[in-house]
Amino acid sequence: MGSVELTTLPAEVQLPSGNSQFADVDWFKQALNSNERLENFHMDAFFSTMAINYDIQLDNVGVREWTIIDRVGLNALRETDLGICSSVLVPYSRGYYPRCSGLRWVDCNRVFGFAWIEGCHWILYELSLKDEVIRVYFAEEVSWMEVKCFFDNVRSNLKKFIQWDNNSDIRDPSTEREWEVVRSTCFVGGPDGIQSGVMALKFLECLIYNLPLAIVDPACCASYRYSFCAQLFANCIRKV
Repeated sequence: MGSVELTTLPAEVQLPSGNSQFADVDWFKQALNSNERLENFHMDAFFSTMAINYDIQLDNVGVREWTIIDRVGLNALRETDLGICSSVLVPYSRGYYPRCSGLRWVDCNRVFGFAWIEGCHWILYELSLKDEVIRVYFAEEVSWMEVKCFFDNVRSNLKKFIQWDNNSDIRDPSTEREWEVVRSTCFVGGPDGIQSGVMALKFLECLIYNLPLAIVDPACCASYRYSFCAQLFANCIRKV
């Protein structure tokens, strides 16, 4: 994998996440540094780029059957007040947010998102709307009990919200089935979770392209970082 020539980057490029954020050379240096963990703004930008690039590659053939939810949506799902939860989630379920989504939950089988847990680890989660399961992909260094507790409110709110949203026919609102949190494939997060964000992103890339997770190699994290940055930069250039 060839390196990204940072000296050729402009002072700033606008990120494709639809929130008018910009990335400069230091932004890319941090993303490429194998000794630093990816921050919220990195994850949001790379996440959005994956969704946009996937749509471009469809070339009007086939249908994307998954969408994404960002940290604002996740925080709403963990909210104890159903009113607050629902008011935030409605535009997400209707496909208005995140800006790069564009798909209603009712038209999808899966909703992917990332979460920050235990103060140092990124995890990937999948809301399987058809079978009412939350699948979680996380670092082997993370406690499974901590992960399950993290999603406690998410489980109950998903059931209540989908029943509350009268315009949603994701599932029969009369069902009493509870959402289940399922432990899926673990990855290596590295010391202090430094590589957890990179590994979670690579897992997502494999899942959306139906590739086996076994091909993800923690020894290749530096190459994965370059790949994500190159895709993001190419997308920024394309949007100019």
